[in-house]
Amino acid sequence: MFAPTGAGHRAGWISLAATFHFRSDMSPRILRLLPSQQPPPGGWTSHDNAAAYQSLLETEILPGIASRQVEGYCGAHLLRRDLESEVEFVTILWFDSLDAVRNFAGEDHEVAVVPSQARALLSRFDDRSAHYKVLLNPR
Repeated sequence: MFAPTGAGHRAGWISLAATFHFRSDMSPRILRLLPSQQPPPGGWTSHDNAAAYQSLLETEILPGIASRQVEGYCGAHLLRRDLESEVEFVTILWFDSLDAVRNFAGEDHEVAVVPSQARALLSRFDDRSAHYKVLLNPR
């Protein structure tokens, strides 16, 4: 699935590299968007490391978050954008509330949670996350 980037972003397309579906009994209200700096948000890696980083997210990090069974965690989306000199990834984690985000990230819930094996593959990333209240849900 592809979608054009929004206003304020460089021209291009965002591909949904992986989607982790919500549990049907959950209605997420808080979007945890990593990272918070604009434009554009994301963690960046080299073209050489992109496949390894994507695989790490899809097979270890995101399933590991789900396996923690954090109360109020609803699922994740992973976005990838191939740029000329690097590859950008955006991880969107969905939660029921800011309390659920704190259960996941700790009391300073705006600190980005980036495991060491991910840091080793990234050339740069934002160290703060942003949280948005979802006002319109596409249901």
